[in-house]
Amino acid sequence: MAPVRSLVLVLAAAVVGYSVGLLHAPRCEARSGRRDHVAAEAQRAAGVHRPPGAAAEHPQVREEEIARSLVEAVGCPETTSGAGRITGVVLDEEKLPVAGVTVAALPQDFPGADPYSASPVARYASWRKWESASRREATTGVDGRYEIHGLGSVLYRLRAERHGYRFSGWRWNVYPGAVVNLAASRVVELDVVILLPGGEVAPFAWLDRTQPALRISRIWSPRGERCEVAPGTWTLKASHPLRETLASDPVEVVATWGEPLGPIVLRLEEKPGIRGTLLSWSGDVPHGARIYLLPERDGVPPEPGALWTADENGGRKVDLGDAARGTFGFFDLSPGVYWVAAAVPDGEMEACTRVPVGAGISEVRLEISGRPRPPPSLEILDDVGDG
Repeated sequence: MAPVRSLVLVLAAAVVGYSVGLLHAPRCEARSGRRDHVAAEAQRAAGVHRPPGAAAEHPQVREEEIARSLVEAVGCPETTSGAGRITGVVLDEEKLPVAGVTVAALPQDFPGADPYSASPVARYASWRKWESASRREATTGVDGRYEIHGLGSVLYRLRAERHGYRFSGWRWNVYPGAVVNLAASRVVELDVVILLPGGEVAPFAWLDRTQPALRISRIWSPRGERCEVAPGTWTLKASHPLRETLASDPVEVVATWGEPLGPIVLRLEEKPGIRGTLLSWSGDVPHGARIYLLPERDGVPPEPGALWTADENGGRKVDLGDAARGTFGFFDLSPGVYWVAAAVPDGEMEACTRVPVGAGISEVRLEISGRPRPPPSLEILDDVGDG
């Protein structure tokens, strides 16, 4: 009897699975059909005759060719033009005119059809073609002045560009007839290359550009935005955003406007550091604690008052939030001896330990031994209900 029952259960499961597959198949086919429709539309516009889904010999080159052909093939709304104009002057930090700046004006709002009435590929291509056709630009002369003609009665956005200068980005909500003066600041473009320990180019990294009173941190990538700094002396340093122990040695560069710099290579390497855990007397994570790191001086522990000036004495500090779960770390340290101290929100030093740092990561564990103060006693009234 048992074998017959097992056979019946297997047949029932097979029937249910087949039914679910029949219900799911039309949805899969519909999604696949929509993707094929978009791909086929791009291929037809580019003059490509191959089944949807078939791989081209050179995918990246072929995709760019398809995109260009599609932009040329689709239609676009009527371009925005008229008799309006926008004028202004471009000045540098010393209020001197800047010549050779290209100032472009592009309409803000795309007068296309309903965004759901066409495929995403055709809609994007139509927008690109319309924006290119509606773009108006002018170049500043020796007096720094520009004048853009042929503008329609719509709102525009302005953008200025010239190599060796930085501008404030897009200027929005500009109506024809307005006078828009732009400020330019001189910059030096740095050719920075960041390498992994094995010698490969890093796909991305943190890049710090520091001066005595300024620090700029940005994500760097080989194809990312240009690394530009104001003329002056800068210290460059790279670190890995996912591996805390990887960092580069600092490199000092002197950026002079008009003088190109050669490639600046920053190599990421394993740096010494301290990783630790802070727990309370009960084994819980103290809430709102702060960890201090101070280099050893004269072989004695730091005084509690020295914690507040840790940053001024070559030290560091870190706050333990709820997400830290009691763990902390100080990385990219120089070899030596350090004191690691923990303080709770009332300001008193609760734990302190001496940590030698050499090559690699040193582990440390801090325990706050003090117990919390008991709450104030409350007087309980026995005759509450007697009025």
